[in-house]
Amino acid sequence: MRNETTPEKKAAGRRTLAGGSYALAVTALIIAGAILVNLIVGALPARYTTFDVSTMRLFSIGEETKAVLAGLAEDVDLYYIYQSDGRDDAVDRLLDTYAAASDRLHVRKIDLVASPAYAERFGIGEVAPGSVVAVCGDKQRVVASDNMYMYTYANTYYAYASGFDGEGQITSAIAYVTGDSHPVMYYTTGHGELEMSAAMTGAIEKANIELLPLNLLNTDIPEDCDALICFTPSADFTEDEVKKVINYLAEGGDALLCTILTADTPNFDKIMAAYRVSRVDGLVVEEDPAAYTQLGYLLMPQVNGSSAVTEGVAELNLVYSFAQGLWVEEPEEEAYTVTTLLQSTADSYSASDAETTLSRKDTDIPGPFPLAVLVEHSLSAGDYGDPDAEIADGNEEERLARDHNMTKLLYFTTPCAFSEDALSDVLQSELALPAGNDRLFANAITYLSDETDRISIPAKSMEEPMISLSSAQVLAIGNLLMAGRPLAVIAAGAFIFVRRRRR
Repeated sequence: MRNETTPEKKAAGRRTLAGGSYALAVTALIIAGAILVNLIVGALPARYTTFDVSTMRLFSIGEETKAVLAGLAEDVDLYYIYQSDGRDDAVDRLLDTYAAASDRLHVRKIDLVASPAYAERFGIGEVAPGSVVAVCGDKQRVVASDNMYMYTYANTYYAYASGFDGEGQITSAIAYVTGDSHPVMYYTTGHGELEMSAAMTGAIEKANIELLPLNLLNTDIPEDCDALICFTPSADFTEDEVKKVINYLAEGGDALLCTILTADTPNFDKIMAAYRVSRVDGLVVEEDPAAYTQLGYLLMPQVNGSSAVTEGVAELNLVYSFAQGLWVEEPEEEAYTVTTLLQSTADSYSASDAETTLSRKDTDIPGPFPLAVLVEHSLSAGDYGDPDAEIADGNEEERLARDHNMTKLLYFTTPCAFSEDALSDVLQSELALPAGNDRLFANAITYLSDETDRISIPAKSMEEPMISLSSAQVLAIGNLLMAGRPLAVIAAGAFIFVRRRRR
């Protein structure tokens, strides 16, 4: 039997062919449109096509970086040196953000496998894989991959990346290669001073400040000293060393001093005594539950936000542990001002015998206490500071050559304010300081450096955000959970019971 093609079958075949041709044409148009859109999007700058959805905005840049990039007067090259199998996505994406933010900034990503002779070709030294090199003219600065991450030790054998400091380090490198000069700070040695933590020295380096050691026993304070750091001496200074520091301050020098409760340093204390500031015997303990965390000597002090040193600190968690209080006498003349930066509450006291018990005794001194202060003394021509300071003999022109018009002196009464190593040693546990402590130290260094454009960008946490709660907050939350849940169950049961009875 022959299969005859009827007119109806021919019409159906033509309709099927036409529909297939139409579908094929539409598909071709969609594919062509997708390719065209991809080409257009690929040609757009990264700032229009890349979005940072990370919790802590790891690949974004802040206002401080934007200000640095906006002020570039010369072209800056950023070379990212990597190996094909070890390219860091966080650094890679962050550099794209930098490149999109300024026409003066040029990012070149160099694969060591594809370009083994990169050092000769681009005129930069050979560096370790993962590094970023900032170049402007003849100046270069290398940001090693390890410096772009902060590590926390879970135990003796294991550490994990807990923070990303890519923006802070790269912006600091850009500021360094485009800057003309950089401050120099000296830190005293020879008195059992505590070693500054990696976070402290990292903040100083990030601010493009050179940090050098200084032994005052056999050396005068150099003329290029922009600020002096005396970080927690455990042995006392000699009379001659104290005289050098007092004279340096009286001539317009700047300094950051930090003492520790357990150190008896009567000579060193004369430095602050010249400005009528002295330590109170004992350990400051808080009884206001809203002013401490966990234990009464782990203070959460009141922050004076009106100073440049405490700018932005009040909005962050800050813990000031194992601290002493201060006596501040009003100056006889308006030669200088003493500003309280951190203070305990009226419910605090200074425990003279803290080793025995933290319970308040009749002999304890009641608060409130200043815990950290800023001394400022504006100098006029021929004026060399506090009347109590003895000015060394010397050439008048050499004194004025310092060109300082203000003495700035910061005083803190515990190393645990800045050093997580000091706090961990005291509490016998690995601890990290809150963001407010890091911000306070960065502000202090920036303020002492006499520069308003120092880089003080904090590292971005890669961990889930944590909050330091005061004892009062912990108690309130605990009571809410204990009483709130049963009350909610009772209220729900009563609602269901009444509703059923009405039916």
